[in-house]
Amino acid sequence: GDIKLLAWIGAIVGWKGIPFIIMTSAIIGSVAGLLASRKGDAGLKTVIPFGPFLALAALIYLFGGETIALWYSQLFLPELV
Repeated sequence: GDIKLLAWIGAIVGWKGIPFIIMTSAIIGSVAGLLASRKGDAGLKTVIPFGPFLALAALIYLFGGETIALWYSQLFLPELV
C-alpha cells in the first residue's frame, strides 16, 4: 500500500517532491520508531505503519517544504533545477 500511496503523492506534488518526501518520511519514521521501541515491550521488533509518515511528509512539502526541497536539490543536484 505504501507504493500506491507514494505514487498518488507523486501525481499530486510532481516528481521533484518525491526525494524530499521519502527522506523526510524516513527521518520522521525513524524517530517515531525509536521512540515506540523504547516504550513498547517488543523492543526493536516493534512494527509501525509507514503510510502516515509519507502523508505527513507530503503535507510538510505542500505547506512550505518546497522551498527546502529546492534548496536541497540545488545543493546536491544543481543540474536538475
